[in-house]
Amino acid sequence: MDQRSLSAIGNAYSDEILFAAGIHPKTLCSQLAGSDIERLYNSIKEVIAWGITEVAKAAEPVEVKVRSHLKVRNRKGRACIICGTTIRRVGVLGYDAFFCPRCQPHYWEHFINWK
Repeated sequence: MDQRSLSAIGNAYSDEILFAAGIHPKTLCSQLAGSDIERLYNSIKEVIAWGITEVAKAAEPVEVKVRSHLKVRNRKGRACIICGTTIRRVGVLGYDAFFCPRCQPHYWEHFINWK
Protein backbone atom coordinates (compact mmCIF):
# COMPACT_ATOMS: atom_id res chain seq x y z
CA MET A 1 0.00 0.00 0.00
CA ASP A 2 3.06 2.26 0.05
CA GLN A 3 2.85 4.34 -3.14
CA ARG A 4 6.59 5.08 -2.89
CA SER A 5 7.30 1.43 -3.73
CA LEU A 6 4.63 0.87 -6.37
CA SER A 7 2.09 3.40 -7.57
CA ALA A 8 -0.98 3.57 -9.80
CA ILE A 9 -2.83 0.72 -8.06
CA GLY A 10 -5.80 2.00 -6.09
CA ASN A 11 -6.72 0.97 -2.56
CA ALA A 12 -9.43 -1.50 -3.61
CA TYR A 13 -7.14 -3.46 -5.89
CA SER A 14 -4.25 -3.19 -3.42
CA ASP A 15 -6.46 -5.04 -0.94
CA GLU A 16 -7.38 -7.66 -3.54
CA ILE A 17 -3.77 -8.14 -4.68
CA LEU A 18 -2.51 -8.59 -1.11
CA PHE A 19 -5.36 -11.02 -0.42
CA ALA A 20 -4.51 -13.07 -3.52
CA ALA A 21 -0.84 -13.10 -2.50
CA GLY A 22 -1.59 -13.98 1.14
CA ILE A 23 0.31 -10.93 2.41
CA HIS A 24 -0.83 -8.93 5.44
CA PRO A 25 -1.45 -5.25 4.55
CA LYS A 26 0.91 -3.97 7.25
CA THR A 27 3.85 -5.97 5.93
CA LEU A 28 6.74 -3.69 5.04
CA CYS A 29 8.28 -4.10 1.59
CA SER A 30 11.64 -4.69 3.27
CA GLN A 31 10.16 -7.67 5.12
CA LEU A 32 9.11 -9.54 1.98
CA ALA A 33 11.01 -12.73 1.21
CA GLY A 34 11.80 -13.70 -2.37
CA SER A 35 8.80 -16.05 -2.47
CA ASP A 36 6.53 -13.23 -1.19
CA ILE A 37 7.77 -10.91 -3.93
CA GLU A 38 7.11 -13.55 -6.58
CA ARG A 39 3.56 -14.16 -5.25
CA LEU A 40 2.95 -10.42 -5.12
CA TYR A 41 4.18 -9.92 -8.69
CA ASN A 42 2.00 -12.74 -10.00
CA SER A 43 -1.00 -11.52 -7.99
CA ILE A 44 -0.67 -8.02 -9.44
CA LYS A 45 -0.90 -9.37 -12.98
CA GLU A 46 -3.72 -11.81 -12.20
CA VAL A 47 -5.88 -9.50 -10.09
CA ILE A 48 -5.62 -6.55 -12.49
CA ALA A 49 -6.55 -8.81 -15.45
CA TRP A 50 -9.43 -10.30 -13.43
CA GLY A 51 -10.62 -6.83 -12.39
CA ILE A 52 -10.60 -5.57 -15.98
CA THR A 53 -12.67 -8.57 -17.06
CA GLU A 54 -15.17 -8.17 -14.21
CA VAL A 55 -15.61 -4.42 -14.77
CA ALA A 56 -16.07 -5.01 -18.51
CA LYS A 57 -18.74 -7.66 -17.78
CA ALA A 58 -20.64 -5.17 -15.62
CA ALA A 59 -20.96 -2.84 -18.65
CA GLU A 60 -21.40 0.25 -16.48
CA PRO A 61 -20.49 3.80 -17.51
CA VAL A 62 -16.82 4.63 -16.86
CA GLU A 63 -17.65 6.92 -13.91
CA VAL A 64 -19.37 4.07 -12.01
CA LYS A 65 -17.10 2.21 -9.57
CA VAL A 66 -17.84 -1.48 -10.06
CA ARG A 67 -16.99 -3.24 -6.79
CA SER A 68 -19.43 -6.17 -6.46
CA HIS A 69 -16.77 -8.69 -7.55
CA LEU A 70 -14.22 -7.73 -4.89
CA LYS A 71 -13.35 -10.40 -2.32
CA VAL A 72 -12.14 -8.34 0.67
CA ARG A 73 -12.55 -4.64 -0.06
CA ASN A 74 -15.39 -3.09 2.01
CA ARG A 75 -16.34 -6.51 3.41
CA LYS A 76 -15.47 -5.78 7.06
CA GLY A 77 -17.37 -8.10 9.37
CA ARG A 78 -18.33 -10.50 6.58
CA ALA A 79 -16.96 -14.01 6.12
CA CYS A 80 -13.89 -14.58 3.97
CA ILE A 81 -14.90 -16.38 0.78
CA ILE A 82 -11.92 -18.74 1.17
CA CYS A 83 -11.84 -19.71 4.85
CA GLY A 84 -14.89 -18.15 6.53
CA THR A 85 -12.86 -15.99 8.95
CA THR A 86 -14.26 -12.50 9.58
CA ILE A 87 -12.77 -9.84 7.28
CA ARG A 88 -11.06 -7.02 9.21
CA ARG A 89 -10.20 -3.41 8.46
CA VAL A 90 -6.95 -1.77 9.53
CA GLY A 91 -5.39 1.64 8.94
CA VAL A 92 -2.30 1.64 6.74
CA LEU A 93 -0.52 4.92 5.93
CA GLY A 94 -3.75 6.86 6.50
CA TYR A 95 -5.91 4.56 4.36
CA ASP A 96 -8.27 1.71 5.18
CA ALA A 97 -7.12 -1.76 4.21
CA PHE A 98 -9.37 -4.81 4.32
CA PHE A 99 -7.94 -8.29 4.86
CA CYS A 100 -8.54 -11.81 6.15
CA PRO A 101 -6.44 -12.47 9.25
CA ARG A 102 -6.25 -16.21 8.47
CA CYS A 103 -5.46 -16.01 4.74
CA GLN A 104 -3.14 -13.02 5.25
CA PRO A 105 -1.35 -13.77 8.51
CA HIS A 106 1.15 -11.47 10.12
CA TYR A 107 4.55 -12.87 10.98
CA TRP A 108 6.12 -10.01 12.91
CA GLU A 109 5.79 -9.40 16.63
CA HIS A 110 4.85 -5.73 16.36
CA PHE A 111 1.50 -6.62 14.74
CA ILE A 112 -1.65 -7.00 16.76
CA ASN A 113 -2.73 -10.60 17.13
CA TRP A 114 -6.06 -10.54 15.25
CA LYS A 115 -7.00 -14.11 16.17
